[in-house]
Amino acid sequence: MAAALIIGESVGRLTEAKMGLIIIAEICIIATGLLVAFVINRINRHFLRRKVRLIVLYMGIVCLIVNMGFAKYRNYNDKLHSLENGLRAHERVRVCGKITKSEEKSTGIYYYLENAYVSGKNNQISNVNIILYVKDEKIEGITGEMIDTYAKYDSYKSARNKGGFNERKYYYELGIAGRFIKENDDETFIISKRDIVSTGLYRLKCHCINILDKITSAKYSGIYKGILLGDKSDIESDTRSLYKMAGISHLLAISGLHISLIGYFVYRTLRKIMSLYPSGIFTFTIILCYGNMIGENISAKRAIIMFGVSLLAKLIGRTYDILSALTLAFIVIIYTNPLAIFNSGMLLSFGAILGIILLHTPLMRFIKINNKLISSFLASEMINTIIRPISAYFYYEISMYSSVINIIIIPFMGIIVVCGILGIIIGSVSVHLGSSVIWIGCRVLQFYDFVCRLFLKMPYATRIVGIPGNLRLVIYFGLLIIAVIILHIYLNRNDEIYNNDNECNIVNCGEIDTFKVRNIKRISVCMVLILLNVILLSNNVKGVRINMLDVGQGDSICINNAGNTLLVDAGSSSEKDITKYTILPFLKASGIECVDYLIMTHSDMDHINGMNDLMEYKYNGRNYVKNIIVPKINETVVDKNYRNIISKAEKEKINVIYLGKGDIIQMKGLQIRCLWPEDDRKLDKNDLSLTFYLSVSESDFRMLFTGDLGMEGEKMLIKSGISDKVNVLKTGHHGSNNSSSAEFLKVLLPEVSIISCGVNNRYGHPGQDALKRLKNIASDIYVTKDTGEIDIHVNERGFKVETFLH
Repeated sequence: MAAALIIGESVGRLTEAKMGLIIIAEICIIATGLLVAFVINRINRHFLRRKVRLIVLYMGIVCLIVNMGFAKYRNYNDKLHSLENGLRAHERVRVCGKITKSEEKSTGIYYYLENAYVSGKNNQISNVNIILYVKDEKIEGITGEMIDTYAKYDSYKSARNKGGFNERKYYYELGIAGRFIKENDDETFIISKRDIVSTGLYRLKCHCINILDKITSAKYSGIYKGILLGDKSDIESDTRSLYKMAGISHLLAISGLHISLIGYFVYRTLRKIMSLYPSGIFTFTIILCYGNMIGENISAKRAIIMFGVSLLAKLIGRTYDILSALTLAFIVIIYTNPLAIFNSGMLLSFGAILGIILLHTPLMRFIKINNKLISSFLASEMINTIIRPISAYFYYEISMYSSVINIIIIPFMGIIVVCGILGIIIGSVSVHLGSSVIWIGCRVLQFYDFVCRLFLKMPYATRIVGIPGNLRLVIYFGLLIIAVIILHIYLNRNDEIYNNDNECNIVNCGEIDTFKVRNIKRISVCMVLILLNVILLSNNVKGVRINMLDVGQGDSICINNAGNTLLVDAGSSSEKDITKYTILPFLKASGIECVDYLIMTHSDMDHINGMNDLMEYKYNGRNYVKNIIVPKINETVVDKNYRNIISKAEKEKINVIYLGKGDIIQMKGLQIRCLWPEDDRKLDKNDLSLTFYLSVSESDFRMLFTGDLGMEGEKMLIKSGISDKVNVLKTGHHGSNNSSSAEFLKVLLPEVSIISCGVNNRYGHPGQDALKRLKNIASDIYVTKDTGEIDIHVNERGFKVETFLH
């Protein structure tokens, strides 16, 4: 059933097929089944009489569920798109909905509304989940109450570069159709309380947060809020980064580990004072309320459903089947939110449990190891075997020692949870006593920090692997599925022999599994795991790739070939934290483990304001940037920005290379030949931009990089004798009218011209005159504000241009 739902929803996502076509396809499936049954009938009539009805029945059920999954996905997807399709950007509308969660930020507060009603000028949309962002003002609304106000529709942003955050996709997968911004002058109405339970739980959560702030320091209070209350807003960025690099960030979110610890702690406590049924019912009620209080993310929902099934099994005296519970949780979640199946949290949560069920449990039977420490390590490694490629796909890097770190720290997790709960309870009566109780948990968290930092100092603690290609993922999971099938067939065969053979044969079977055979089994398991990791860690990029990133109003171009990486400029005047949110995610998504040369064409802030962050960034304890290249210019024209970049490089012990006219840098397959500037020139710093040819040895490809070179600088280049035509021109000064003169373009005759500028920038880039001059020479023009990231792929056959948005 779960597989059929996945198929139906996948068809809905990947195709624009109409329902009629899906029904036709299902009829074809049933017809195929009948044909197979007819063929079998010609061979064995007795089989047909007994089995054909079941075959047709099962196929009919499968088709029905596929149809349900397809219809559910399409209807749900249409509802999510209703705001985007029905409202204009920044349209002022009335919104009304029930508050389910609120998040307070430094700039305002976010309210999450469910079953909201949105009324615009031409459209009324109901029963959607939305976010209401209130700037610089707090509305006295809490969870469980209704809010009614006027706000402006703020459409989601999509990623414009590889590795960029796709806001639209993220919120759609959470089932949130849109975001609205409330202006301060709009009147707000809070309707009377409608949900006493939700309101009470919200007040309890606020009380717990207040107590945690009182009984421990800000650092540990933030961690405890994430672990116990699902509120990660106060977790320090250093702690987030440390846990993520160590591969234990799952501890900071409510998951099955937390629900199980809390649930069974409550159940065992109640069992001491109650009989079986009341304790089970009260426990599940408490866990449901707890889920409501923390917000019920996908991982928490999965854990609550599975915990409920385990409690039910206890109450009715049945054996708990974890695979059946996991399947039920999966069906419930994807039926209520079909897009959740593509969410990283969903895949990681379910992948971890599948690693235990499908890999660890049968593997222990296969290799027959009774050592608990080795068993714990293998459990952690089997989980990672499934979730590593998922982590690589969504986060671009993986922790190499996470299996070892997890078996060290997870056994202490119960202490942290119990100390936190008791600390809040006792702290409500006495802050001093509450502080004493939670102190133990804080020391365990301190131990976690020590362990993480210790392992991260080891060689290759993390690996940037980039987004695995589709072929790599198919090979990885294909090989893993084949290994799992073979493993289960082998175990089932042994079980049949054990159950059906006589005592003599049983003895012989035991004698066959000698020490040598067991070692062969263990070696084969190790070989499969090594092969899987080799597939995942391999990152063979063929040819030269040149990527002009969409950094808004700024410049940043990445050049990569055979492991050599150059980054030309890194700045933006329109986007904040350009390195953190755009440049580094792109580099990691591309599998780039270091920047060999960071090139500063000139010292304007829109070209360099991301360089300091990039030079500060450390990867496995070493500088991510190896060398920085700056233009060799006259000391009289060196400004403060230029000096600051040099000082920062020297402070971080990064080699500084001064490049001037005639200098050449030769790398594997690439050559940089500097054309400009001359160090005795005293011009505007734009006209002293580092200008160079990039040549690719395996082809005749040539590209000219110009920084912010204007017409005066272009005249100097023409006078110096520049005469080589180019395949691609990085157009100077963001395509302004004061660059790319007709004389300059007539010399270069670029087949393709690329321009970096921001959407709706105040400078009017690219200029219409400059565009006209480029069109006059029949150059193909690509502008990042229209296309997003621009990718140029070069090989021995030539080059091709692709864009991220189209």
